[in-house]
Amino acid sequence: MKYKTFMLLRNLGGFGLVASLAVGAFLGCRSATQSNQASQAPPQYNPPPAGRQSAPVALPVRKDPVSARPMAKSADPVPTGATAPLSSRDTEIVTLSKEPLSKGKPAGDSTRWLAVGDGYKAEFRADAGSGVWNRVKVDLDGDKKWDEKWDFKSDASIKRRVSPADDDNYSAEYRLKSGETKWTRVK
Repeated sequence: MKYKTFMLLRNLGGFGLVASLAVGAFLGCRSATQSNQASQAPPQYNPPPAGRQSAPVALPVRKDPVSARPMAKSADPVPTGATAPLSSRDTEIVTLSKEPLSKGKPAGDSTRWLAVGDGYKAEFRADAGSGVWNRVKVDLDGDKKWDEKWDFKSDASIKRRVSPADDDNYSAEYRLKSGETKWTRVK
């Protein structure tokens, strides 16, 4: 065998070995990731302590991780006309709404500012011509879906719409009048 032929075969064999190791590592990592994701149980709902919860909401139907049967929905314990105290999170969002517009960035015809707090993400907006933040959307569970939408009115009242099932259907509505410390459910 000629030396050139030997070198060509050696290089091809080495390249084949490196390529097969790379493919094996890729496939091994991918299957390990998929098996880890499949073996994880669905997240369990742990409600916050009673003093920290702003307004109780109905939970969506979840599946029991053991039997895979649907679990019952919990009823919304705050009927229309009832009141619920502001939580520390609610108070923090109200305080953040008083921050200057210079914290945000222009986005089209509005100014946006994303604030991240303890267990929530809030996107504040100021519409064109407004000198204050006049809207906020709140994500409470980090699923990139907005759980609440708040409107800050010119009379210092706040309208809060809640999506109890986290499905962009804001069926519960609360109001907070200026100077009050309790939400009043209006719908």
